[in-house]
Amino acid sequence: MSVTELLGWHGNEFYFLATEEAAPSQSHVYRADLKSKVSQCVSCSWINSRGETCSRASADFSERLSYFISRCESRFLPPEFNLTHTETMSPIRTLANNTEAFHGISSLQLPLQVDFRIPVSDADRNSAEVRLLLPPGFSSKQKYPLLVTVYAAPDYQSVTDTYTGVDFGIFVSSGLNYIHASIDG
Repeated sequence: MSVTELLGWHGNEFYFLATEEAAPSQSHVYRADLKSKVSQCVSCSWINSRGETCSRASADFSERLSYFISRCESRFLPPEFNLTHTETMSPIRTLANNTEAFHGISSLQLPLQVDFRIPVSDADRNSAEVRLLLPPGFSSKQKYPLLVTVYAAPDYQSVTDTYTGVDFGIFVSSGLNYIHASIDG
């Protein structure tokens, strides 16, 4: 687990944002107790109003951690924001569900997404995250042009499940029938 942000702290309880090594494109909200030294993922079971799980979650907490605004999204789904009661983890009210954006993107032929890792060095066992966007109707028997995007700036991650709308990768894959590859170096 890699902790990326401390979200809130009150008494012996704190919340943080983290990614799992097995799924670095995703991020989730975790709760930890200083006394028991136990942490648990609170957003791993979050489901949006369309019944889909959140692969990228975050939260903005009130001062005493009584309430928070949750953000739930995935690569092809616009974010949804809810006011949530912390004790019950129950949404009180949907603040924004981005229905218009969802309907706009759901009418498009979106690419097929394939994520995997490739080793970059035998000595230190490092690997790079790779995401392929395959054109809609992809056939392994057909040849496609390949466009590779590599951006290896410090503290930057291009292979994430953050909703971006119709970005460059989706455009070249769906609109031009290219395979688009993003590589985090």
